[in-house]
Amino acid sequence: MMRIVIAACMVCAHLAAEALGDELALRTHGLSLFPGAFTPAECDRIVSTFRGSRKPDRDVRTHESVSRTNYFDHTPDQPEYYWIYERIISLLTMNTGSLDPGAWGFDVGRVNTPSALASLVDFVLLHEFGPEDFFDWHVDTKPGDGTGRTMNINVMLSHPEAYGGGDLHVGTEQLRANQGDLSAYPASLPHKVEDITVGRRFTLVVAVKVPEDERDRGGYWGLATRNHEVLARARHAVPKI
Repeated sequence: MMRIVIAACMVCAHLAAEALGDELALRTHGLSLFPGAFTPAECDRIVSTFRGSRKPDRDVRTHESVSRTNYFDHTPDQPEYYWIYERIISLLTMNTGSLDPGAWGFDVGRVNTPSALASLVDFVLLHEFGPEDFFDWHVDTKPGDGTGRTMNINVMLSHPEAYGGGDLHVGTEQLRANQGDLSAYPASLPHKVEDITVGRRFTLVVAVKVPEDERDRGGYWGLATRNHEVLARARHAVPKI
């Protein structure tokens, strides 16, 4: 009887492992989450910085399924951002072992000063989504586009009760972030923001880049191809993917 029980347990374990393998095979990779990276007061400070000194750009492109307001800064090496970069560096440094260098395009552990991180930032951006704003499935970089973009670092700046809708979909994952949560994911990974039904949703975006040739050599597009294949299988009913 004992042998039968053991054999049955081994079969169950094997089936569970197979099920887990199937589940992992249908999940995209490269997303990193850091809950509570910034305090509510710090989130408010970031919103005030951008809204107080950056010109709003209303971005409505119906043919591309986007409606939002942007506060861009294409000069990321500014001392006013250094405290934000320091926080990001501390999080990345503590989690270096779990971060894929191929996704980032560089050795994250070697970036240890705000100016060093700033040299790898294409731009910083405050996104504002109001009622009926949205951003459908899209990618932020493609092979040969010359941008060198590798990762998006996002910080949720709004309390979840301040808006309705607005969940972030990154590959196969759906995120309902709390205020202060930081997420990082490949710019090549399809993502979307659900329609905002009420209120306002603010997020900070730090767009990471590397020289184009370094990105190509580092295996970035191999990961991107695998993610697209997984996402096409997992969301085969979505025509844009």
